[in-house]
Amino acid sequence: GDLTVTKAGTVISSLDIAGCLTIAAADVLVTKTRIRCDGRYGIEVKSGSVTVRDSELDGTGTVHVAVLGSNYTLTRVNIHDVEDGPRVGDNVTIEHSYIHDL
Repeated sequence: GDLTVTKAGTVISSLDIAGCLTIAAADVLVTKTRIRCDGRYGIEVKSGSVTVRDSELDGTGTVHVAVLGSNYTLTRVNIHDVEDGPRVGDNVTIEHSYIHDL
């Protein structure tokens, strides 16, 4: 199901998350993980910061916004089947990522 991260410095690695991801902590790292979300936001950064690397965000054709918020970095992330790609707030970096099938 959905996952909310509230502990600073959390590392999420090699998971298959069947739900959406909410970040409410600083310095979170998500790596080698697949997120299959059917909610409103694939990843929502409510507070804190997150780096998503070498991962996949599958919006299952229902997600409205791939990533919402500020203070995030996406590196080598495959984002697909979402209505809109990432919303770019303050302190956002997107590099070497593939955003398609909007």
